[in-house]
Formats: sequence, structure tokens, C-alpha cells
Amino acid sequence: MAVMTTKSIYWELLVKMRIKQVVLEKMRLIKRVRVKRCVGILLLLLVLVIPMQAVLAKGENNITTSGVLTHDEIWGGRVHVTGDVVVPEGITLAIEPGTVITFAPNSSDNDVKLPVLELLGNNKCNLVVKGNLRVEGEKD
Repeated sequence: MAVMTTKSIYWELLVKMRIKQVVLEKMRLIKRVRVKRCVGILLLLLVLVIPMQAVLAKGENNITTSGVLTHDEIWGGRVHVTGDVVVPEGITLAIEPGTVITFAPNSSDNDVKLPVLELLGNNKCNLVVKGNLRVEGEKD
């Protein structure tokens, strides 16, 4: 049986402490890598999901809408207007070629209070453009 000296015990403790430090450093590194991977996966999902939403919004979907636009919009496919739609200054509404827009007859779920619309009457769907309206198409 070997006799442990104070010096050998000291070195053994130093080695164990160093091993513990190395293990802790590796664990921290693994956590950082996991966080980076999670952030990378989230960014990848955002890059993939946002363009998909844009495609769905302007594809052949049926869109039902009314209200005041808060950002530029592109209408495509079939759009059913159920109340007044207002395009305010600084906002652009673009309508793609082949888009079919229908308005709810003699009803409105959103009557905007504007003097010109009071002359036209309530409970009717109106498209009020104060901003920009871009209608794309071909000559027939």
C-alpha cells in the first residue's frame, strides 16, 4: 500500500479540480452551442414562414376583408369585401391580374364615418382610396 504524502494529496486534488473545471467548461460550451442552434432554427423558421404567408395572402385563396388598411397589401385570387375598406394616405393596395373582387350586397360589417360615404348610404360596402391603388392587368 502506497503512503500518500501531503504533496501527492495536494497534486491529486489539483488534478481533480482541473478535471472538474474542464468538465464545467465543456458543459458551458455545449449550452452555448445549443442556444446558437435554437436561435439558428428559429431564424430558419422565420425565413421560411414569412415568405409562405406572403404567398398564401396573394395566392388563389379566398380572402374576406373590411376595415382600414394599416400596411401595404396585395390582393389576389378571390377577395370578398364585407364592409368599407379604406386605403389611407401612404398605404398602397395592389390588385393582381385575374383577381375577382366581390362586395357584400346591401350589408356592411364596418361602416366608416366619412362625409362622402354618408351621401352614398350606410350598410353598403365601399372602397375608399386616399392612398395608392395599383391595379395590374392586361388589355383585353
